[in-house]
Amino acid sequence: MLSVKHVTIGILLISLLAIFNYILKPYIQNGINEKIKTQQIMDNFRIKDVSLAAAVLDLDLEQSKVTEKDAMLTFYKLIAFTAQGVCRTMKRIGGKWKGRAVDGDKFICMDRIMSGSPCNVYSFGLGGDWTFEDYLDGQYGCSI
Repeated sequence: MLSVKHVTIGILLISLLAIFNYILKPYIQNGINEKIKTQQIMDNFRIKDVSLAAAVLDLDLEQSKVTEKDAMLTFYKLIAFTAQGVCRTMKRIGGKWKGRAVDGDKFICMDRIMSGSPCNVYSFGLGGDWTFEDYLDGQYGCSI
């Protein structure tokens, strides 16, 4: 049989839970809303990035009537409006110390790699420095 003391403690605990729920609920909801808002922003950036890259990648220079001038304009627009995105984990990888600075390092967004998604690395112009490629291959099993 429950004593008055046990019932009183139970009522106090339930009251405290109700108060904490009342106080913390807006903060928890704001955190969820911020997470959804951040995801929507990231998705919008990625949609924009895809269309910018597709404008160049989908050019069929042999079959289309795109002039060299138009192709160059498209390329320069892509360079001017570089792919933008939101990255939670940006990492500087590779490179070697050359006198007063690092040369050959690259900044990479690690979000998808750290989530376990497969990754492919296309590397151009190594200049004998494989530190970036070796790191991604050795640490994350990326295909180079």
